Amino acid sequence: MSISSETIYSAPLSGGEATSPAVMDNGLLVPKTPVNLVFSGSRGRIVYRLLVNLVLTILTLGLYGFWAKTNIRAFYVNNTALADTAFAFQGRGSQLLGGSIIVGVLLSVILSVIYLWETLKPEDAVLLQILTVVGFLFLIPLSRAMRWRYLLGRTEWRAIRFHFPRQGDSMIFSGIGYALGVTALRLLSILTMGLTLPYLHHFRYSYLINRSGFGNLPARFIGKRSQLMRLWMLPWLSGMMCLAAAAIVGALILFAFPKGRLDFVPAFLADYQQATVALLATIPPLAIVGLFAVSALITYALYTSYKIRMLEHFVNKSFFEESFFTCKIPVGDLLGIIFTYHILLWGSFALFVVFFFTTGDAATAIAGEFSALFWLGGAVSLVIFLRYLVYHTHFLIPALECLTAAIKVRNADKLEEAMQSRQKGGALGEGLAEALGV
Repeated sequence: MSISSETIYSAPLSGGEATSPAVMDNGLLVPKTPVNLVFSGSRGRIVYRLLVNLVLTILTLGLYGFWAKTNIRAFYVNNTALADTAFAFQGRGSQLLGGSIIVGVLLSVILSVIYLWETLKPEDAVLLQILTVVGFLFLIPLSRAMRWRYLLGRTEWRAIRFHFPRQGDSMIFSGIGYALGVTALRLLSILTMGLTLPYLHHFRYSYLINRSGFGNLPARFIGKRSQLMRLWMLPWLSGMMCLAAAAIVGALILFAFPKGRLDFVPAFLADYQQATVALLATIPPLAIVGLFAVSALITYALYTSYKIRMLEHFVNKSFFEESFFTCKIPVGDLLGIIFTYHILLWGSFALFVVFFFTTGDAATAIAGEFSALFWLGGAVSLVIFLRYLVYHTHFLIPALECLTAAIKVRNADKLEEAMQSRQKGGALGEGLAEALGV
C-alpha cells in the first residue's frame, strides 16, 4: 500500500477500529471528511414503476417480468450516490431471459434423466432422491454466486465497474468453492441446531468480498467469526428456550389428550396423565398462545438485531486498499422500520381474508362459478402486488435511507484512482438463480 508524504493514514489491517486519515495543512494535521452514501429514490417513483411493471407483465403473460426486475434494480442502484456521483446499473432484461432459458433447459434435461433412471431402476429411487436434494442444496448457493457476479459486473461508479471473481480467477472454480463451503456449513448449522450459523454468515460474505473488486482495486474483508459468535449467542439461546418451551407444552398436550388412545397409556403413567389434564385445564388456552407469541416476538427482535449488527460488522471490516468504511446503524430506527412493515403487511393480509370470506359467496352467486374464479385470481394478484408495494415503500426505501445515512466512506478519493479491470461479468445474467427462484 503506497502512501504519499502528504497523507497520514491508518488502515484497519489488524481487525480493530480504523483511525481517520488526515492531511497536512500548514503544518497541522486535519482529518479528512468522510463521504456519506446518499439514496435519493422516492416512494412516488417506485410506485409508478411497480404499476407500469404490473400492467406490462400482465399484458405479456409474465414475459416482461425479466425487464421489470431489471427496471427495479436500476431504480435502486441509479438513485444511490457516492461523492455526488450516482452508481449506474447496466443490466438488461434480455440477459436474465437468456440465462433463464439456458439454465431451465439444462435443469429439465437433468430432471428428465433422473426420472427415467428412477423408472428403469426402481431400486435406486431412494438414492436418486437423496442425490437430487443434495444437488439442489448445492445449486442454490452456486446460483447466488452467479447472481453476485452478474450484479457486480453490471454495476458501475464513474464508468468503472465492480467485478467477481478476482482478475485471473475462474468463475467455475470460484462458484463451486463457494457452493461447497455454503452447503457444508449449512449442514453443520442444522446438526448444531443453529449454533454455528455465524460460521455460515461469515463464510458467505468473506468468500464473496475477498474475491471481488472495483476496477483494479481488490476488495478485502478482515472480520473474524468469533465477533459474530458473540453477537449470536443471545438470539440463539432465546430461540432454544422458545423451542424447548414449545416442545414441552406440545408433549404435555399430546400426553394429556391421546384422543382415543387412553388404553395405550401404561398403567403407571395413568395418574400422571390425569394430573396433566387437570393442570392444563387450569391454564387458559389464550394465555399459552399469548406466552408463545411474546417469546417468539422477543426471539425475532433479537435475531433481527443480530442481523443488523452483522451487517454493521461486515461494512466496518471491508475496504478497497486505502478506501474503507465506517458504519454505526441506529438499531432502534431500523427495527421500527422492520416492525412497521410487518404490521402493515399482515394487517393488509388480514383485511383481504376478511374481504374474501365476506364477499366470496356473493360474487359466486352474482357472477357464477367460472367468473368467481377470475375474481379470486384478481384478488390474489392484488394482494401480491400490495405485498410488493408495502415492501418497497415501507421497508426497502426507508431501510436504504437509514443505512446509507449510517455508512461513511473514508479516503473515497482513492476510489477515483481505480482503473477499469479486464474482468467482466456474466453475459446472460443469473439464469440459475432465476430458474431456482432464489
